[in-house]
Amino acid sequence: MITWMELSDQYFQWWQDAAASYVDLFKDQPVLLKAWGGFLDQSLQMKKIADQVLDEFWRAVRLASGEEIVRLHERLNVLESHLVELKERDWAEEVDKRFAGKVVAPEDLKPLRKRLDGMEKQIAEAPADHGVREGIAHLEAKLAELLGEVGEVKKIVHRSSSSLDARPVTRKGATGRAPDGTSDAAE
Repeated sequence: MITWMELSDQYFQWWQDAAASYVDLFKDQPVLLKAWGGFLDQSLQMKKIADQVLDEFWRAVRLASGEEIVRLHERLNVLESHLVELKERDWAEEVDKRFAGKVVAPEDLKPLRKRLDGMEKQIAEAPADHGVREGIAHLEAKLAELLGEVGEVKKIVHRSSSSLDARPVTRKGATGRAPDGTSDAAE
């Protein structure tokens, strides 16, 4: 009895021998190959011409050409596959993974809320011109300090001027000498 494996091997051997005989026939008769090749070339040229005529017709009617439609279908298929992926995605699980341990409980935010409330209260109670008043007070303190220094300078100038008044006045001319009748020793 013949097994299936032996039967398939015999069939394959028969097919291989038949195909080899046809290949040999075509090798011996190159005219058949040339004729068949010429027929395929002409049919390819006809298809190109038909495609060009059809594209020109679609352009004349102001519609998209076949290539553009194919590209649009490809883009639509890609978008549709992305949409299906997004629909199938488990967003709740993904969010849980991203925020695991990072989400703060409301009890943890209570001290921060108290501080913010305190700051808002201080801002609400402080007058709008509080900063201006501080600046004016600072300027007044500096002016008082400067007035004290000016008073000290006046006292020093007054003491110096009284000692200068006690000295005799001598006038020097353009030559740098004392005028006639005065002595240079008085200087």
